[in-house]
Amino acid sequence: LVRGAGGAPLADIRVTLESWSYPPTGFISPTMTNLSGRYEVRGVQPGNYTLRFVDAGSGIYQTQYYSGVASSPEATIVRVDRFEERLDVDATLALGGVLSGTVRVLDERPGYAIINAEPQVGTNTGGAVLFTTAEYGTGAYRITGLPPGRYRLTVNASLNGMQFSGSYSAPPADPAGILTVAPGVIVENLNFNLGAGAYDGEISGVVTGGGLVGKITKVSDAYVT
Repeated sequence: LVRGAGGAPLADIRVTLESWSYPPTGFISPTMTNLSGRYEVRGVQPGNYTLRFVDAGSGIYQTQYYSGVASSPEATIVRVDRFEERLDVDATLALGGVLSGTVRVLDERPGYAIINAEPQVGTNTGGAVLFTTAEYGTGAYRITGLPPGRYRLTVNASLNGMQFSGSYSAPPADPAGILTVAPGVIVENLNFNLGAGAYDGEISGVVTGGGLVGKITKVSDAYVT
């Protein structure tokens, strides 16, 4: 059974078993909690497992490993023997937050974009940088299940073979570009438009040597080819 901090059952929580046996006992497809907050995984091979709980609905509950920790190395190992039923693997999820927006490159949708929420000092993520990829075709992104705390939001994106990167620094971020995530809060419209800044431009020319001719073009702030 999966509950929220107030004790109410939580639907649409994705529950994943991850094998900690060697050799691995095979892949087990994730399952979802029902309206009563209950989940069940059948056909589990004997072995050691950790369980991961992800809010696949609203996204406001923190991602958690059994029992009550933020990262896999800290998780409690669940041992399953042959013909055994483990009916006591419950979880209570704490409220987290969501950061969402869109990514554009030169006002166009990028070929791909990876958005990172980098935890700042004192933010309990188990040391992990939480990330997501922008939706292909729209550039929309949504980072869910963030523990309350302070984050720097960065993005790496590609358009027509060119690489772009940047950090979010507009309101509601503070002057240092840090965003505060509060329990149960969804922060929207954290939009990026890369390549439109004062330092993005193009340098071109012709390079000759030994009778050969080549072209040099600046493709981004970081790379010259």
